[in-house]
Parts: sequence; C-alpha cells; structure tokens
Amino acid sequence: MKKILSSFIAAVLISTAIYIPNHSSAASSEVLSVQLDKRLLDLDTNAVMKNESPYVPIYMTRSWSDVRLHWNQETKTVTVTVDGQSYKIVRGSRTVKMGEKTITLDAAAYIDNGRVMIPASLLQQMTGVGIQYNEKYRSLTINSKGRSPIAVSDTHPDVKIFGENIEGDVYKGLVLEIAGKRHHFDWETPLGWKEVPELIVSDLNEDGKSEVVVLLNQGSGTGIHAQDIHLISMSDFKEIPIEAQEETIKNWVSTELKKDGDLLQASILLHDKGDDVILRIPDMGFVDQSEIGFGGVVYHRVENNKLIARLGGAFYFSMYLGDLEITYTFEEGRYVAEKLKFTPFDEYMPYVQKQN
Repeated sequence: MKKILSSFIAAVLISTAIYIPNHSSAASSEVLSVQLDKRLLDLDTNAVMKNESPYVPIYMTRSWSDVRLHWNQETKTVTVTVDGQSYKIVRGSRTVKMGEKTITLDAAAYIDNGRVMIPASLLQQMTGVGIQYNEKYRSLTINSKGRSPIAVSDTHPDVKIFGENIEGDVYKGLVLEIAGKRHHFDWETPLGWKEVPELIVSDLNEDGKSEVVVLLNQGSGTGIHAQDIHLISMSDFKEIPIEAQEETIKNWVSTELKKDGDLLQASILLHDKGDDVILRIPDMGFVDQSEIGFGGVVYHRVENNKLIARLGGAFYFSMYLGDLEITYTFEEGRYVAEKLKFTPFDEYMPYVQKQN
C-alpha cells in the first residue's frame, strides 16, 4: 500500500509541476489531431496550429523514455531533460537554453489550459522523434522511435512497456521497464489503438512481493479476441510459468453437444474444479459440432489478487454459449487452475437444466 501511495504522490507532483494555473487560451488557434505511434492521442490540451507553427503540450512526454520534466513556478520555466541534456524553456520566450548554448525558436512557448505549449519542431529537436504535419487532415503524425511507452500501469506509473523493431504493423520485441530498470523480451504485439497492452501490478501469490501481469492483445474481430499473458517478477524480471489453457481444459473440462431434432443439449462438466452445467436449447438444429470450443475469445483480469482467465465457449461459428472462467493459484513454481466456473449468457439461462 505504501508503494502504491508513493507512486501516486509522485505522479501527482509531476502533473502539478507541469500544470500551471493560467487563463490564457489558444481558442483562436486551429486544433490538430495527434497520432503517436499509430495511436490517436486523447490529450487534455489539444495540439494546435498557432502563428503558422504546430504546437504540442510538452506534458505529453511525461512518461517517455529518458525524458524528465520540471516546472519552476518562480521563473516560469520548464526544464526538459532528454538523455541527460537539459533544455530550459521560458513562457513567452523565443529562446531555449541548451546547456551553454541558445536555440532560437520560430515562435515562442506559451501556456494554454495550464499546459506549456512548445513548437513541434522543438520537440523533434530535443527528443529526435519523427514528426509530420498533414495540412489536408490538420493532423500531426509522431513516430516516437521507441521513446513513448505503449502502455503504463494505472497504479504504478514507473511500470511501462516499450515497443521495439517494428515490422509491418507489429512490434517484434518489447522492453519492460520497472522503476527505471529495463529488460528485453521476445514478445510480439500489433501496433494500433485497439491493441494497447495492459500492465497490472499485484501480489498474486501473497508472498509480499508484487508481480507484473502483462496482457498483450493480439487481435480481435467478429467472434475472436486473442490475448497473450505473461507474469513477471518485479524483483528480477523472471517470467513465472502459467498452466496452458489447453492443458486446463484437457484435464478438467468435458463438453458434449447432442441434438434431438431442433433441440440441442449442451453439457459442460468441470469435474472436481467447479459445478456442472447442462442446457437444453430449442431451435438449434443447424449446430453440427459435437463439443464446445474454447480459445476463440480470451480475456484476463486480476480480481482480489487472483488471476482469472475468461474463455468464450463456442457451439457454432462465432456463436458463443457462455464464458468459462479459470481462477489460478500458485503451486510448485507455477500458476495452475484452482477453480472453474461456466456461466451461460443471459439469453440461454432459461434453458439451464442443471447447475450444481
């Protein structure tokens, strides 16, 4: 709890350091959309075109790799440190101090909605990112070149994940950062706003040491959602094994689909891990499967320090009967199924014959 509280306080201090109460506005400026590493950003202060120059809020870099921000209220100066090099930006000034050198800007930094706004060209010069302005669509496309994390933990802002080695629309390699320390993993995940990874910090095995649950969405579509999971020790970056879902289903789940005319009897037997469920569903004469299929739709979550997987159970193409939930426990060095639960979707609940 103390670690969570200290991380939260640190995040608040950073936010307030770069948020300066001010009533100035860029209302007359033209708003620009921003796409960062193929993800559309939702910024609390918009990027704008002002005085024929695109501007961005420097606060957007707060979680970037090797970028640090500090606001001095007395001098109205924000210091941006990138790879150890400091840049001092003064509100209303067209000059930036880079160590002993001076950079002259085409347009001055200013404050809008409490955020320090800088020319996009300065952001590019300081960080080395690629920036393109599209006049037709009034948009900025930014390639962070690995500086911007593709995910940050909601509860632990010092836990981040970065993409590496872009091939097509896929990151071929990811870097997990914990409290400034980094480790490379040969994981893959697609680029794009729909497939953003999720980082959950929790003490799953209740040993007093937290783990990072890394959820990598691998794609989704009609009746499909693929999600990989990795459990990482925060102390040494070691990956903790998890029982494969195929193994869990093979060992503990038996299903049968049997037709009687247009009536379909679906049986889900969970043996010693949960309650059996039997349904008799009308108007299902078209079903030609003999078993329920699992794995087309997969999600994970952490609830009360327990890791839970949710697998859709399909009885026909893109038609799902309900969800199988697997709750894990830590045994002999890996996470294995502790209990199972199959829950039919609401439209099939009236046809449940047995659930015990």
